[in-house]
Amino acid sequence: MSLDNVKHSIQQKTHAEAEAIKQAGVSEAEHVRTQAKERIASTRAAHAQQTARLIETMERKEHAASAFVEKSMLLEAKRNVIESVFARTKDLLASLPNPDRAAIHTTLARKAQESLAIASVRCNPKDKSTLAKIFPQARIETVESISGGFLADDATGTVRVDFTFETIMESVRERMLAELSERLFG
Repeated sequence: MSLDNVKHSIQQKTHAEAEAIKQAGVSEAEHVRTQAKERIASTRAAHAQQTARLIETMERKEHAASAFVEKSMLLEAKRNVIESVFARTKDLLASLPNPDRAAIHTTLARKAQESLAIASVRCNPKDKSTLAKIFPQARIETVESISGGFLADDATGTVRVDFTFETIMESVRERMLAELSERLFG
C-alpha cells in the first residue's frame, strides 16, 4: 500500500466516522427536539387544565358574590318594606281621630289598672283630656315625644307600665316579625 492509499483509507475512515458522529448528533438532536416538543405540549396541557380550573373557580366565586349581593339587596328591600309598614302604622295610630284614640286608651287603661294603682300618667298633649277622664285621681303630664298611649306610674314611682304606641309597636314587631315577613313575602 502506498502512502496515498493509506492516506485515502484514513480519510475515508475519518469521513465515515465523522458522518456517523454527525448522524448520531442529528439523531440525538431530533430525539431532544421531540422530547422538548412533548414536554412543551404536556406543560401547555397542564397549564390549560390549571387555567380552566382557575377560571371555573373564579366564575364560582363571582356567582357566589353576586348571589350574596342579590340576597343582601332583597333582604334590604324586605326590611325597608317592613319598616315602611311599621312607620305607616305608627303614623296611622298617631293621626287617629279622638274617638278612636279614646277607645284605645280605655282598653289600655284597663290593662294598666290590672297591674298597679295608677298615680301619675305621661301622655301626648292630644290625649291629656281623655286620660284625665279615665284616670281622674292621677296626675297627668304631657310629653311631646309620646305619639300616643301613655306611661303610668304607681304612687311611689317604683312601678311603671309602658303603654305608649312606640313600645306597643316594638313589642308587636318582635313578636310578629317572622309572621309578617311570611305574609308579605311568602
